[in-house]
Amino acid sequence: MKKSCFLVTGSIMGLAVLSSVPVFAQSAPAPDEAKVAAPEDAATADDDASKKEGAIIVTGSRIARPTLSSIVPLTSVTAADLLSTGNVSVGDALNNLPALRSTFSQANSNRFIGTTGVNLLDLRGLGTSRTLVLVNGKRHITALPGDYIVDTNTIPSDLLERVDVVTGGTSAVYGSDAIAGVVNFVLKRDFDGLRLRGQGAVTSRGDHGSYFASATAGRNFADGRGNIAVAAEYAHANALYFTDRDETSGAFSGRSQFNLATDTTLDGPTGSNGIIDNLFFTNIRNNNISDGGLVSGLCNAASLANAARCFNGTPFATTYVFNDQGVLIRNPIIQDFRPFGSGNAQGGLG
Repeated sequence: MKKSCFLVTGSIMGLAVLSSVPVFAQSAPAPDEAKVAAPEDAATADDDASKKEGAIIVTGSRIARPTLSSIVPLTSVTAADLLSTGNVSVGDALNNLPALRSTFSQANSNRFIGTTGVNLLDLRGLGTSRTLVLVNGKRHITALPGDYIVDTNTIPSDLLERVDVVTGGTSAVYGSDAIAGVVNFVLKRDFDGLRLRGQGAVTSRGDHGSYFASATAGRNFADGRGNIAVAAEYAHANALYFTDRDETSGAFSGRSQFNLATDTTLDGPTGSNGIIDNLFFTNIRNNNISDGGLVSGLCNAASLANAARCFNGTPFATTYVFNDQGVLIRNPIIQDFRPFGSGNAQGGLG
């Protein structure tokens, strides 16, 4: 009997708990209302559907680029981009890249003795001996006997496909001659046919003409598994001397530049006396170098008053040069900057 009372009491408590939970009653929509939608709601739904069907979502690019898949920083330039610059030398076109310093090129091949006509690459300005040049990933014939420096003019431009430039982590693979980096010339492996190309140009001033001609022939064999190609090139550039453009070089009229024009020893301990040290001058020439040779007088403390030996009573020697007639004359300078610590002069034949 006690057990039955216990069960009844538990049932009453369960009913009380269930009755305390709020219940939200919702009436079911009428059959007709559920089937018929408002006209404006249907139009909105159609617009959303049309927008979703016409949307284009770009998630990435599948364009194959070697610079994106390389494990080291890589600059890749195609042959079409290099040859479109108008340069007759591929090396000159490569020197426009920020990683390369123009040291030995067609435009500046007379910088040192024995470098005329060669084009050597210099990555990051560390020197040509620290820049390794490869062809199809292998070392190429060198420009000088017993050296590993490569003249890029020996690489046929018509067979060139692209040039890859790597500037990091290459010395661990190739050694000390690749400290600055590696420039790899990738050549075409399936050139088939005959190609003739010629080019000629002069500057806007009508000087420094450059001419180029090439002939390339190739043929595939063994069902495309083999290829043989032969290329011949000829390039010539007329010399442009320092004296050919006086308006730029000042070879005859002198340079236009800022030059030291005051005695800096008078600046005092603060390093400035309020006077501008460098002023702009025209007709600036060297007072210790001359095309035809230069002779200096013997100037000492005992000969300061001798104008033939000392310049205007200063402890600097009077200079003599040869004029266009071959006669030794006193250098006709207007202002001597040697007292101010400069070897230049305004005027003269230096």
